[in-house]
Amino acid sequence: MTLLQSINLGILQGITEFLPVSSSLHLAVASHLMELPNQRYAFDLCLNFGSLLAILAFYHQDIRNMLMGCRDTLNGNFSRNSKFLCLLIVSSLPTIIIGGIVDVFLKINFCMEITPVTVIFFAVILLLCDRTAVHQKTISLWQGLGIGLAQSVALIPGVSRLGITISMMRYMGYSRKDSFYFSLLLSIPVVSGAIFLTMLKVFTGRIILEDGTLLGAGCLAAFLCGLLTIFLMTIFLKKHSFLGIIVYRIIFGLLMIVHYISR
Repeated sequence: MTLLQSINLGILQGITEFLPVSSSLHLAVASHLMELPNQRYAFDLCLNFGSLLAILAFYHQDIRNMLMGCRDTLNGNFSRNSKFLCLLIVSSLPTIIIGGIVDVFLKINFCMEITPVTVIFFAVILLLCDRTAVHQKTISLWQGLGIGLAQSVALIPGVSRLGITISMMRYMGYSRKDSFYFSLLLSIPVVSGAIFLTMLKVFTGRIILEDGTLLGAGCLAAFLCGLLTIFLMTIFLKKHSFLGIIVYRIIFGLLMIVHYISR
């Protein structure tokens, strides 16, 4: 891998991670087109870390307030921030538990041949859910668990973690902006856990880190593009639906099907 390829993959990660289109699939396709090995281990670790830093940086004030809410909880005062933090943790449990079981026992392979089906199918799911009228404001504990269960479906290649959580929240009646916001914050515990597991594999020698310069360049590109994409999406979702992204997913899936048929 060259430095330019590393930066390009980082840019792709920074954009697609914050769109409901499956960033892991786009990275796999890009790696295939660049004739690179599937970048799903050490390099993916750095790209995901860059995306995680983008979320932490963009929502740093909200995250700081939630952490400060922990102090209120210790003093016996359950503030709005502490309750929201508890909601995020509880909502993350289904994905963490199911993802741990899958990682240890099932070992789901990234099958490129089946991903066009999941890309198109879950694009239709998002289309149907995005038509729900907004009538919800506050997320209950049970709704949080439902959103967390939906997030675990993203363990299937091509689904898109952001896409399936937004679909569930739109189905429940939350606005597009609120769905995007909660889905990003919900990704923090899950992505952090995935990074932690990958680092364990690095320390135990199961995964070998590549050139540090390439890893750093990809991480930085993912971070900067991630910040820009989050900013643009928060503006875009104030007035627009996910229709354009849904159409893109369907076209992308159809092109993948044509590719595999024509091989």
